[in-house]
Amino acid sequence: MERAEYQKMRAEEIAGLKAEVRSSLAEADELEKCSFCATVAALEHNACVAMRRLIEMGAL
Repeated sequence: MERAEYQKMRAEEIAGLKAEVRSSLAEADELEKCSFCATVAALEHNACVAMRRLIEMGAL
């Protein structure tokens, strides 16, 4: 695999993880207004996992 391909794949993965964090937190915020506590906790957990992956990759 060429370096440019790797960098493109990594950038796409990072963008996807950041989008996942934003989406999960936005959805959790909306559901929190409706008192769906279990779902909110799961979405916040997903966001935390994605953020941890970003930190491990040095992208956050």
